[in-house]
Amino acid sequence: MSGIAVIYNLDGRPADGRLLDRMLSAIAHRGRDGMGRWIGGSVAIGHAMLHTTLESTREPQPLCDDALCLTFDGRVDNREELAAAFKRAGIELKGDGDAELVLRAYQLWGDESPRRILGDFAYALWDGHSRRLLCARDPIGMRPLYYHIGPDFFLCGSELHQLLQDPRVRRAPNESMVAEYLLGAFSTREDTLFSGLMRLAGGDQLVVRPDGVTKRTWLDLDPGKKISYRTDAEYAEHLRGLVEEAVRCRMRSVGGVAAELSGGIDSSAVVGLARKLMRENRVPAMPFESFSLSFSDAAADESAYVNDVVRMWQIRSNSVAPLVPTMPSWMERVRQYRETPVPPNCEMLDPLKALVAARGFRVCLTGLGGDDWQCGSIYQYASLVRGLRLSDLPRRLRSDMRLNRAGRVVYLNDYYGLVRYLLKAGLRGVLPGPAMRLIRTARGRGAFPGWLNPEFARRTALAERLQNRRRLPRWGTLTQRHAYEQLKNPWVTFFMEAAERTSSWFGFDSRHPLHDLRVIEFTLATPDDQRRRGEYQKFVFSNAMRGLMPESVRGRLDKGDFLGITIAALRNLSDAGALRWPKIDAIGWVKAEELRKAYQRTMSLHANGDARATEHLWPVFAACAVELWFGSVFDGNEATIASGLLRASPAGAI
Repeated sequence: MSGIAVIYNLDGRPADGRLLDRMLSAIAHRGRDGMGRWIGGSVAIGHAMLHTTLESTREPQPLCDDALCLTFDGRVDNREELAAAFKRAGIELKGDGDAELVLRAYQLWGDESPRRILGDFAYALWDGHSRRLLCARDPIGMRPLYYHIGPDFFLCGSELHQLLQDPRVRRAPNESMVAEYLLGAFSTREDTLFSGLMRLAGGDQLVVRPDGVTKRTWLDLDPGKKISYRTDAEYAEHLRGLVEEAVRCRMRSVGGVAAELSGGIDSSAVVGLARKLMRENRVPAMPFESFSLSFSDAAADESAYVNDVVRMWQIRSNSVAPLVPTMPSWMERVRQYRETPVPPNCEMLDPLKALVAARGFRVCLTGLGGDDWQCGSIYQYASLVRGLRLSDLPRRLRSDMRLNRAGRVVYLNDYYGLVRYLLKAGLRGVLPGPAMRLIRTARGRGAFPGWLNPEFARRTALAERLQNRRRLPRWGTLTQRHAYEQLKNPWVTFFMEAAERTSSWFGFDSRHPLHDLRVIEFTLATPDDQRRRGEYQKFVFSNAMRGLMPESVRGRLDKGDFLGITIAALRNLSDAGALRWPKIDAIGWVKAEELRKAYQRTMSLHANGDARATEHLWPVFAACAVELWFGSVFDGNEATIASGLLRASPAGAI
């Protein structure tokens, strides 16, 4: 991925070129193919270039023309459609790069231009005519963009720590987001762990002028859209065409394409479609290899399925052991990005990504997104209750119990869990919102776990923040709403940004066909039973991918279990003395003794093979992550937090 850096002094003072250079140096790993800069009075725009398509090798950035200047990170997928529209409007393209398509789209459609662009992108575009800056991010949020609004200046960049290069930026923790992070329940996609440092949410845009900053959502999905066919085969044919096109768009590359292959249906489908496109000469001939993790843990080992896919398509396969995170690896991440380290089951992919880079690939396809959009959810129970289809409940229950034995339904860890979630889903289907809130209050659901300091929860108004999450459009069914919530889920944003950050560190572009907007729109517009039927959690997707993978993979009901990686990582941290949490205990964020009890309970349950071992994994990890982040970024002067005068590491140390 390439990188963005922008300074806009709203009071008209000349922009500081040295600050721009520092912001670019902070993302030097994104600029393996050069750095570009443009300074015009109060505005400074920088670009860190990573060539991932042939067109990008012919297009320098920032791209400036007719008082416009653009820095763009991303990929445009509807290139032919845009070029045709420009031709009709009499706009002549000077090159074939994606950045110029974005620039010309602004010339033709102005602030409405982001909705005309299909692809993964983030960009900042300066309009010298109107003295304003337009920032936009794709609707799924595949490319990051962070910003800070100062009293008389504006900054934005691809990585949060770029903004900390400016000494004018006050460095202080955002306690409200720290509380939500520790609890594992974000209420917003915009806030970060730093006070005043924000992220632009997917589908949003900013317009920055000397008199202020305005934000709006430029694209959202239509809850009223419905897709209806007579047969399952017609649904499958439609979806297959969409996913095939999503893969084709993402195979524009320089130097070939890699693919993550886990052995699951999602990554296997992407590999199969990529090979099909190559055999049909619908994409240029190029090197193509798969990359997989090799586990010694039988619960996580999916090598038999990987080997079946490799044999079917006759591709070169690469494998490497996963990383079990340690204290040094976590500290390295914190120092690099000034952010909390990623969870162990994400960081375990680092050796795979390093191998992709070592093999010389600049593009890597993944199967991420299938679990988010294609599975359906427990709220199918609610749909049955709401539709008075009570006779179907026993059949649904029997299917879920079979899936539970295969390790696919996490909410059925035991019969208590089954009853609890069945009641939750069923009641949500028939009771209005106020009644559900009354039930939660009566059951004491507002209480927080004992390891979270209650004074901290009160001070940050944590209960109120979580209750007042943004209202979402009304969807036809609760399962559709659940899928839409994934699109707006801050945790999806958090994990996708973490994955993007790691790929950019290793110097390649991760692309996710199943996160394609067209695929998501189809999924949300189709009936519930196309996502979930019988034992198949990805019913229409499985039908659509017939012939693209071995039946041994397409018919899988099980799933790799990576709990062992997380357990081993926590043991490493414990051995390194990280499970004491002295700073965040002293500052009053957590109760360290209660956290130690949660860790000991987790290890005891895991040793006994109890599925409830996962219950406390997140708080233990999150507390370690926040402790390392807080201790690295701030000087630990806890007494100054409440007054807002917390000292931070000097700018030169960032």
